[in-house]
Amino acid sequence: MLMRNVRITSADDTSRKGKYHEYKTYRLCGAMIMALDLVMAGMTIQMIWKDNKVDYQQTAVIISATYTFYSFISAIANVISFRKRNNAILSAAKNVNMTAAVMSMYSLQNSMLYAFEKSDQQTFRRLMNSITGGFVLVIVLGIATYMLINGTSKMEKYSNKK
Repeated sequence: MLMRNVRITSADDTSRKGKYHEYKTYRLCGAMIMALDLVMAGMTIQMIWKDNKVDYQQTAVIISATYTFYSFISAIANVISFRKRNNAILSAAKNVNMTAAVMSMYSLQNSMLYAFEKSDQQTFRRLMNSITGGFVLVIVLGIATYMLINGTSKMEKYSNKK
């Protein structure tokens, strides 16, 4: 959706109509992230409740951790740098990357708890999955809410009613 809308708005990037369309897409992306947060809440509850053990090799977890930290740091840098630009679609793409990085961090934490456990630590795993899962859900909900509110206010600014 974002790729298609980049092409649509690039032709009339500075016009009121183009900016309105950018922020409409930005707001829609925020709504989709909010729906994703609901799905993720279900996944988190299932992860805590069922506590299914998945065997990961420690080497695979370490490689996954390297990639996850790279994507997380890259997502933070991109969100900060693209905020200065006046392009809502690119900002939305970077917010989607940030959401994916935060979710990857949660998944990595869950993998590491299973890969490096010494004995049966079900209570500790449930506690950590609850805390981290709740934190991630709040962050993703915050990103989605910000996108919805900001997109709506900017759409009002660029609407044709003025």
